[in-house]
Amino acid sequence: MDKPQAAANRVTRLLRDAARSGTEPMGFANRASAAAAPAIVIIESGRAGDSAGRAAIAVSLGTDTIEAADRGATPVIARIISGLVDAAVRERAARADIDLLAVELGAVTFDGLSSTGGTSIAVVVDATPDALPPSRALGELPVEVFLVRRRSPSVNRWTGSDLLAMRQIADTVRQWVVAIADAGSRPADLQTLRDAGIVGVIVDAGADIAAWQSAAAGVRVRRPTARGDSSAILPRAPSGQAAPADDDDDDGDDDDQASNRTDA
Repeated sequence: MDKPQAAANRVTRLLRDAARSGTEPMGFANRASAAAAPAIVIIESGRAGDSAGRAAIAVSLGTDTIEAADRGATPVIARIISGLVDAAVRERAARADIDLLAVELGAVTFDGLSSTGGTSIAVVVDATPDALPPSRALGELPVEVFLVRRRSPSVNRWTGSDLLAMRQIADTVRQWVVAIADAGSRPADLQTLRDAGIVGVIVDAGADIAAWQSAAAGVRVRRPTARGDSSAILPRAPSGQAAPADDDDDDGDDDDQASNRTDA
């Protein structure tokens, strides 16, 4: 089932509905919501006060200016560019009606991660295979969303290496995964990103938003993306010990484990 924080968060609801788009969730209200949702959410960077008609907005703030976020009626992701996020900052963000705080792992304290109150946390990670923490460690962080970006891209287009790194994250964590577009991104890339398990893209305010939204409207779900709503954690063998072998139906082990991770 959906985690309590995700259920109360407008941004994660948008991402959840995008993940369920084209599926048949249980319940009439959920089915109608998913049917009407785009398969990928376009989130525009800019000022929240000018966000009429947008699905969500991403704003850049310091921890000392959180209260200045003029969100209007639009869901807001606040990308923290200065200061440390702790439990007190999360509480202040909640009072300012910010939906999601996006932070670097090095800019959030232990109590900022573990606090059960305040605004939910998103973690920014680099889509660089040799720079990623172990995927299970990422997935066990108490956060709602991962924002994935290219780090110092060497070419002015997203490449297969970038896609592999993003899919490595999306396939192995239970949280929603959103890509941060850059100069190498194109609206035509959206279907490929959605096929990789990406359910949202943050685009720059100077981009052709109409082109991105038009491309998003044509994206279809071609593989399931059930994340953020499973509370089941598979047990691990203690360090240094092998996992017990299953004598029955060895050929079906991988399928059963994949089902446990992705079923809603």
